[in-house]
Amino acid sequence: MRLTKQFGICLILTLVACKKEYTFEMGATNLEALVSGITDAMAANDHEKIRSLMIRKHEYVNAIHAHTPEAKEMGGEDYWQTFIIRKRDALTGANIDLLKGKKCKSTLTGSESKREKHGSVVFYRELPVRIECTNKGKLYVTENKGLFGVVVEKNGIFKLLNIFSN
Repeated sequence: MRLTKQFGICLILTLVACKKEYTFEMGATNLEALVSGITDAMAANDHEKIRSLMIRKHEYVNAIHAHTPEAKEMGGEDYWQTFIIRKRDALTGANIDLLKGKKCKSTLTGSESKREKHGSVVFYRELPVRIECTNKGKLYVTENKGLFGVVVEKNGIFKLLNIFSN
């Protein structure tokens, strides 16, 4: 009986020691690189690049949701389906159409409106961004706090959670 108890304790300690915190796949190393990468990918209609810079479902469920206040109310998959993916896909498509085929440059023009830290996850809300695009000699400029709605940082990697509006 004693051997079994010691074995059980060792097994539990091994499992706890081996548990690794889930991190993001790809992403950007700072906010400026994320904003620039998303803008460039939208202008190039590069859906794979956009997806690599946006939080994916498994990243949200495994790396983010447990750190949010919403985790007390609803599971990660349900929250993803109800509040994130439906709006995000439609708004991303609209913004791609707005920038597609244009030569664009984006810059951060200030700080986020709100920063929230939940465990190892930091949320940056409403980044003020200036986007300048040219298309056939015409200049399009927008200064916007809504395009980059929520950015998430985990372990020094930044990814876009939500695109709001243009």
